[in-house]
Amino acid sequence: MKGLIKRIGGFELSFTKKLHRGQKGFTLMELLIVVAILGVLAAVVIPRFTGLIGRGQTEAATTELSIVQTAMVAAMTDAKTATVTAQSAIQLTPSSQIPTEAWIGPYLQTNTNWTYSWDSSGTVTQGAEA
Repeated sequence: MKGLIKRIGGFELSFTKKLHRGQKGFTLMELLIVVAILGVLAAVVIPRFTGLIGRGQTEAATTELSIVQTAMVAAMTDAKTATVTAQSAIQLTPSSQIPTEAWIGPYLQTNTNWTYSWDSSGTVTQGAEA
């Protein structure tokens, strides 16, 4: 059975592989099919993973806010105080010595990725990414 052959301007284009002794390689059609399959797979897979990245960042922000609020409550409990000085938009580090009434620094293990504010009752709110 002969392969599918198309004549264009005096040239024969074979869409099936005819190997002669010692000849190696892929036809242009085989390469185009592989590229098309990879394109379809990329079009299906990439949108799924981009959604995961956004969701992961949201969960990281929520978790960090919870950690900072817990650190504030622990600092206020240890200092035996019910109020602290209100603070606006700062990035916290383990060496942060604010609020002065309830030193929050020892309750944090790493620097925060967002800025935080809190009111006099110790309620923490998250600001922009630092």
